[in-house]
Amino acid sequence: QGSDGQKFSFTLGGCSAINELLAKAKDRKSGKTHVSAIPIRDSYREIWQFIDAQHPKSEDANRLVIPRSFVVSEWAYFLSQIFEPLGIPVYVDNVQEKDLRTAQPLFDIDSCAPHMGAVGQFSRIASEPHGYILAAQIEKLPTNGKSLGRSCSLNQGGIAVARGLAQNQFAEARICLANFDFSELDAGK
Repeated sequence: QGSDGQKFSFTLGGCSAINELLAKAKDRKSGKTHVSAIPIRDSYREIWQFIDAQHPKSEDANRLVIPRSFVVSEWAYFLSQIFEPLGIPVYVDNVQEKDLRTAQPLFDIDSCAPHMGAVGQFSRIASEPHGYILAAQIEKLPTNGKSLGRSCSLNQGGIAVARGLAQNQFAEARICLANFDFSELDAGK
């Protein structure tokens, strides 16, 4: 309750799905059964598409592919900018809905959707033209000592599992598993 005696509530979260959830709840409370006349913006999708538009998308058959999955989603642009100035054609690839459907039957136990998505994504891109696929496993993130900084790419060995399953299916795929530790971002060290 606020100091004026009125009740208030708020929802914490970074996902725009919360906005949609609250709008639907408000419609239900007011008795509306039809879709709201005001479209609910999918700001998460808009941000994703804006960032994706900044990534390199080389069509060169001998390109370096950076799978944008797990925590690599946030670091793909940084990684791409290491290689582009060297004249290496780079393609940053996003997990697609079909990647989840392709990988789901491979899991006999519960696993997270990002893990399944990465498995399907790696198999898909292993079957497509590439020079190398950079399987970036980011172990630690910069936190200025406020936490251990462990990243989700280590969950269930996600990147290594995705790489292994893709290479079982496409033995000729060139997938380089590279571990990164970004716990300290000091170029001088």
